[in-house]
Amino acid sequence: LTVARGEFVQAHATLKSAPETTPAIHAELDLAEQQYSFFDNALKQLKPGVVDARQQADVFTTSERILQVMDSATGQYARLAG
Repeated sequence: LTVARGEFVQAHATLKSAPETTPAIHAELDLAEQQYSFFDNALKQLKPGVVDARQQADVFTTSERILQVMDSATGQYARLAG
């Protein structure tokens, strides 16, 4: 999990600093960064062996939102290349 966190942060920084990143993409990346903070916090709240539906829902919803936002950003990059 620590490696995945580091990879996300590094990749995110690379995208934010890329010359191709438009203001609209930058806004999406900012939103993804906010959602990642919520996601990371939700993960930290999980306790091994404890099933808490609310905590599981927090992890699910924040990870899904990150996916949606990054999918939108990816689409914007693709349109720039096309």
